[in-house]
This record gives sequence, C-alpha cells and structure tokens, in this order.
Amino acid sequence: MKIVIKTTNIEATEGLLQSVTKKLNKLVKVSQKQVSPDAVLNIEIGKETKHHEKGKIFFAEGHITWGKLDIYEHITADDLYGAIEALAREMTRKFVSIKEKLTSKERRGSRLAKNQ
Repeated sequence: MKIVIKTTNIEATEGLLQSVTKKLNKLVKVSQKQVSPDAVLNIEIGKETKHHEKGKIFFAEGHITWGKLDIYEHITADDLYGAIEALAREMTRKFVSIKEKLTSKERRGSRLAKNQ
C-alpha cells in the first residue's frame, strides 16, 4: 500500500512524518493480505485555519482507494498527535469491519453452495 502524506498550514517535520507512519503501521499490517500494493492511502494533517488558536483546530484526514473499496475519515482534535491517533484507530476499525463483512458473505455463499 502506498502512503501519501500532505500537510496543511503546518510545517512537515521529520518527526511528524515518522509519527504518522508509525501510527498507521497497524492499518497497513491489517490490510496487507486483502489490499493490493497499488492501493493508495492519502493522509492529510494540519490546522483548520491560521487564525484560530484554541479549541479543536487540528485535523487528520484519511482516504483509502482501492478497487471498489473507498474509506474516508476526518478527525478534528485539540492536539495534532491526538488527531493522528484517532484517525489511525477509526480507519483500522472501518477496514476491519469491511473485511469481516466480505468474509462473512464469502462464507455464506460457500455454505449455500455446499448445501445444494
């Protein structure tokens, strides 16, 4: 899976990019068997605006495109690293949910074919 990281209204430091890839490693491990290498995971992190200084001003946004699979998540938080963690958690949860649905459909079809 190819990971593309984009930053908005913040500077992309080496530590920030390493943190993003470290947090998303679980998603990559979970999706390794189902997703082909040509799948793209687009990540955008940054501040909503340059004007605001308090509140939920940081965001993390993730988008996986692969075949018919299309997963999108947008998280806002008080802390940039908190937003990245929440994004990784939610993207992994959504992917596992979709993966379980696909496997249950396959098993259901196999059972029906076996019983006929």
